[in-house]
Amino acid sequence: MSDAAGFPRWGRQAACADDEVDAAIFFPESESESEQAVRVCRGCRVRLTCLEFALDTDQRYGIWGGATPLERARLLDVGRELGLFDDVGWSTSGSDDQ
Repeated sequence: MSDAAGFPRWGRQAACADDEVDAAIFFPESESESEQAVRVCRGCRVRLTCLEFALDTDQRYGIWGGATPLERARLLDVGRELGLFDDVGWSTSGSDDQ
């Protein structure tokens, strides 16, 4: 479920929703600059819900559930190999630019 602005309701409980957290850290210029956001996510009570949302909605950019875009793509690849996911989302092995 979403609120009127389209943001998932669980998002209000997320550590990143704190006014003290700079949202820009969740969209780093490179994978190597993601540590600050990942640290915020580590203590988040909705971390797994956030990661599941990112995988389900094909979020290709930003840190979601403590995972970088590359990490999420790898999770999807492994899930497909194990038969856990249908052929949805994006892949690290495809020709799509990340």
